Amino acid sequence: MTDTQGILIEVKIGSPNNRIESDEVWRTPRASCVTLGNETMTDDSQIKLGVLQYLRAHGLRADEIPESDVQGEQRPDIEASYQGQCYVIELKRKLSEAEMIASYQSRLSAGQVVSHRETTERTNTISGVVAEAAEQLTAYCDNADIRIVWLDGQGWDPSLQMLQIKASLFGTRQIIDLSKTKDSRECFYFGFSDFFRHRDTIDLAVVRAHDQAQLCVNNFSPRYQIAKSSYLREVFGSAVVDPLEWEKEGSIYLADCDLDRRDTDAIVEYLKDKYQKPDLIDMEMKSISATMAVPDSREAQQPSAPYRSQPRDARLQTNGER
Repeated sequence: MTDTQGILIEVKIGSPNNRIESDEVWRTPRASCVTLGNETMTDDSQIKLGVLQYLRAHGLRADEIPESDVQGEQRPDIEASYQGQCYVIELKRKLSEAEMIASYQSRLSAGQVVSHRETTERTNTISGVVAEAAEQLTAYCDNADIRIVWLDGQGWDPSLQMLQIKASLFGTRQIIDLSKTKDSRECFYFGFSDFFRHRDTIDLAVVRAHDQAQLCVNNFSPRYQIAKSSYLREVFGSAVVDPLEWEKEGSIYLADCDLDRRDTDAIVEYLKDKYQKPDLIDMEMKSISATMAVPDSREAQQPSAPYRSQPRDARLQTNGER
C-alpha cells in the first residue's frame, strides 16, 4: 500500500497590519493565469460585480439573475451570452475558518511565528460547495448552452485553496517515476472528481485566487466540445486547464479507467501499464507554511500602502509557462 507523502514548503513575511503574500512551490504542469478583477473583492456582492464587469469588458452581455420569489428556491447568480450562446454562472466562495484566522492574526500581532499544515488535494468541504452549486445550476439551467461554477478562494491562503479546488474538480494526485528519469507529474482523475460526479451539470469552472484566475474544462460533460470551443474559452487564452489537451502534450498522466478510486494501488498499476513505466508511485502532497509579521518601515511614510514580499507568488504569474 502506498502511503508516500510530499511536502510543499513556503515562508510568508508581512506587515502586521496588511495582508500577507506568499512565495510558494508549484506542482507541474502550470497554466498561465488571467488577471481578473480586484484583489479586494471579498464579499458576494463585490465578487458578483467584478465578474459582471469582466464579462462585459470582453464583449459578453451579462446580467444578474433575480432571486426567486419561491421560498427556499435557489438560483444561479449570473446569466451571460455572446453571439447567441448562453452561459449561466453560479458563484461560490471558499473561506477559511474565522476562528482559525482570528487565532493566527492574534499570534502574529504578538510577534509569534504561525505554522500551518494542510493538504493540497481534494477536500470534502470544497466538494460540498461544488455540489451545492451543481444543485442550483440544475434547478435553473434547462436552456443554458454552458453551465459554469465560479469558485473564489479566500481566507488565510487563497493560493492553497486554488490548488485544493482544482484538485477537487479533477481528482489529482502527484505521481513520481522512481526510475533514472526521476520524473514528477500530476495525474488527473486519480481520485474522486467533482467534475465526474457532476458531469451532467457543470461544463466549466473558473477558479480564482487574489486577482488571478484559470478556466477548468470538464471533459466528462456531454457539452465538452461546445464548452472547449466557446468564446469564454477564447477569452481565457492560455489560462485554461484541459486534461485531454495536456495529456496529448505529455505533461500529465490521465487515469481514464473504470476502477474504484479508493483502490489507489490498482490505479497506480493501471498507470504503469498504460504509460509503460514500471517504477511509478503516487504521492499525497501537503503544504506546510510558516508565517511571521515584521515591521514595514514604509508604513511611517505611506501608512496605506500594502506590504508585498518579493517575489510574488510564483504560481500566479500572468505570463507563467507550463
